Amino acid sequence: ENISDLEDVIKAVSVLCMKVLMMLLVAPKALPNNMTGRSTMAGCRATHTDGRQLTLDEVARLFLTPKQRSADAAAAAASRQTGGGADKYSGAHNYLDFYQRELSDRPSSSAVLELGINRGDSLIMWSTYFCDGNVFGVDILPVNWTQHEARLKKRAPQSLRFAPVTAIQADVTNVSLLHLLDTAAAARDLGWPAFDVIIDDALHNPDHMIASFGILFPRALKPGGVYIIEDVHWWGAFSKMQHYLETLYPYVWLCKRVAGPVGTPGNECPMILGAIKQAALLRRDWRYNIQSITYHREALVIRKKEGVPRLKGTPWGAAARWQRAVRTRARRRVVGASAILHVS
Repeated sequence: ENISDLEDVIKAVSVLCMKVLMMLLVAPKALPNNMTGRSTMAGCRATHTDGRQLTLDEVARLFLTPKQRSADAAAAAASRQTGGGADKYSGAHNYLDFYQRELSDRPSSSAVLELGINRGDSLIMWSTYFCDGNVFGVDILPVNWTQHEARLKKRAPQSLRFAPVTAIQADVTNVSLLHLLDTAAAARDLGWPAFDVIIDDALHNPDHMIASFGILFPRALKPGGVYIIEDVHWWGAFSKMQHYLETLYPYVWLCKRVAGPVGTPGNECPMILGAIKQAALLRRDWRYNIQSITYHREALVIRKKEGVPRLKGTPWGAAARWQRAVRTRARRRVVGASAILHVS
């Protein structure tokens, strides 16, 4: 009888433990300790209990493991397991501070394209922050996004909303990428150009950066959009990028076309163009669509003018020569856009 009672007690304890385990597995997760309380939603973006929206860095930290959350910044950077935000968050490159400033005017319905996604750690951050929008990621290597997405979402509060993510395998230096992106955007009921934000976090090679920019900025980025190039400090990229950006400055390339190199005798290239000439340039040369170029630590932010016409054909002039030369140097084993790998 005592043995029977003991078995009943063991069975009851086992059932209780199983119930507790199931409750832990399905219960909404709490936000990290540095945030006040659980996530609530304003629109679709996560907020603190006092109504403040989570910053990009706070969003990225939602997808860290508990061990990473408790580690200091140096240990988190050394671990190289960054969760949401990849190496952009404050435990690594700390890019999200300037991202927050540059993208603060972007609504949650924005469409984001990122080049170079590795496992897709940053895609989950963009999917959370732009939760009413669409997120696209491109990498030259296969990305098993579906499985990795599921692992990341298990770490975060269940109250979060996510934008759909499309992961694509493609060569970002090949102009055929445009067709694949157009097809992927159409599947999400997006027009063309499709993207409000484009981020280049790919190979960090200046030739590749220039090739991708020459392909995507003129035709894939919406008017008023933002193009961000990360890690321009790698492989001597900054000096080459600076030289390239000089070819984009309207006064420089326009004067060379109209009256020869700047500073030559008789050069009377005007500093200010009339509205008719400006409109003609907008239709003829995509470089005139650049609104501003901002230098950040190890990154560049290039904004596109509002209200510019959709360009047809291919770039011409110095930018086209750059692009042709770069595509030749950047040719790799995988040529051309190849496949849409995973859609969530």
